[in-house]
Amino acid sequence: MHNIYQRLNRLMYVLTLLLFLIHPLNMIYYVYEGYSLFWPLSKFLPYSKNEIALASLLIFPSYLIIRWVFTGRFTIKPA
Repeated sequence: MHNIYQRLNRLMYVLTLLLFLIHPLNMIYYVYEGYSLFWPLSKFLPYSKNEIALASLLIFPSYLIIRWVFTGRFTIKPA
């Protein structure tokens, strides 16, 4: 069971980090092209592209804080 939780933790780490790192690219792309990189997600989810962009900005720091509360370790590396 420990292996399943470790894989789930690493998967969540990768997903949240990718969303967090897409946000600066989204801002640059929006300035040059006028379109958001999150519009494909907004078509599949019941949220606007602005809400998805805000969530992507907040999700990785929130994940680190939640993991810090549960495990007592505040590291950037996945467990």
